Amino acid sequence: MKAKLSISAVALVAMSATTFAADLPSRRAPPVYVPPVVAPTFTWSGFYAGGNVGGGFNDYASYGLAGNTAGTVNSILAGHTPGFLLTDASGVAAGAQIGYNFQLNQGLVGNALNGFGSVLSPVTGLFGLGASSGPVAGIEADADYTHFKSGVGVIGSTGFGTSALSDQNFLGTVRGRLGYGFGNVLVYGTGGFAYGKVHDNIQLSNIAGGVTGFGGVNRFQTGYTYGGGVEYAIPTASFINVFHSSAVTLKVEYLHYVLGDNVGVVADQRPAFLGNAFTVRTLNFGNVARAGINYKFDF
Repeated sequence: MKAKLSISAVALVAMSATTFAADLPSRRAPPVYVPPVVAPTFTWSGFYAGGNVGGGFNDYASYGLAGNTAGTVNSILAGHTPGFLLTDASGVAAGAQIGYNFQLNQGLVGNALNGFGSVLSPVTGLFGLGASSGPVAGIEADADYTHFKSGVGVIGSTGFGTSALSDQNFLGTVRGRLGYGFGNVLVYGTGGFAYGKVHDNIQLSNIAGGVTGFGGVNRFQTGYTYGGGVEYAIPTASFINVFHSSAVTLKVEYLHYVLGDNVGVVADQRPAFLGNAFTVRTLNFGNVARAGINYKFDF
């Protein structure tokens, strides 16, 4: 009986000690808080630079001839000299660009499109489209080497010839860009100032092929341009993105340009029209389609 009482007493003391120890403050350090990893949200804002390559098509140089005197006026009216010539060129274009984008707050339109985008998430996910959408405004300057060279010749009613040659070897632009960024995809329109190096010549010749008149321009000419394009930011996990950052973008764009007209004078040296001259007005315009790659500097 005494043994049982002793065992019970020991058990009671042990239980009391355990309860007392549980009430004491813990000496162990609290667990370290590790914040969850949040992937950075891509934004189109920032400076960028890159290169482009493409080509020109339907790049025209138009030549309008007008007689300065009765003799040259009659030459055009009689069909000896054409009143209008048009050259049509195509060729390669390659160069570099630099610019800056600023992505605006989402606003009501952005929120509405994001809501619609959640419905299309199985599709947009294929292109790496994120939730960051909004209007994007920017400015871009580029300079391209071009090889747009063409010529045309016309034989007049009396056998005299008139020929024109156009050679454009440079095209540069300074443009504003305005579009909408659907996550990693930017759709934009663009327009602004254009300038280029043009070399336009016109030549008059007699029946035997000898040159009887020559004139032209070889200078930089200014004008305007407009167009649009699509740009895509490569996901960081893509093997194409060698920088493993959200800073590499690919784009395709189209531009139409017009370079202001030049006015020159071609003296007619044909015996029947000595002392007379033609006023020649030339205008260069065309289209460029190109693809490019940019690196966006995330300072």
